[in-house]
Amino acid sequence: MNYKYIKESSLTDRKEEFSITDEHCFINYGKDVTVTMTSSSECEESIAGWTVKYGEVCVYIPAHNKEGLMSRPVQTDLEAITKKMIQ
Repeated sequence: MNYKYIKESSLTDRKEEFSITDEHCFINYGKDVTVTMTSSSECEESIAGWTVKYGEVCVYIPAHNKEGLMSRPVQTDLEAITKKMIQ
C-alpha cells in the first residue's frame, strides 16, 4: 500500500509519502469532507483519510494489521493527530 498526503490539509506535519504492507480498504464517505490522504495499490486508488468541518471529526485508516499499525509513519501520524485533536 502506498499513501500520499493531500497538500497542506493533512492533520500531520509530515508530508512524505509512505508505503506499508496491508490490505487495501475501499470506503464511502459523506458530503462536506476534506480529503487529507489517498491510498493506492495494484487494485486502484481510494481515500484513506479525511476531516469534517462540523465538530472534531477525522478519519485516518492506513493500517489494519500489526505490522502496519506499528510502522514509524503510522505511529508518527497517530501521535500528531491525537495532539492536534485534543488542543
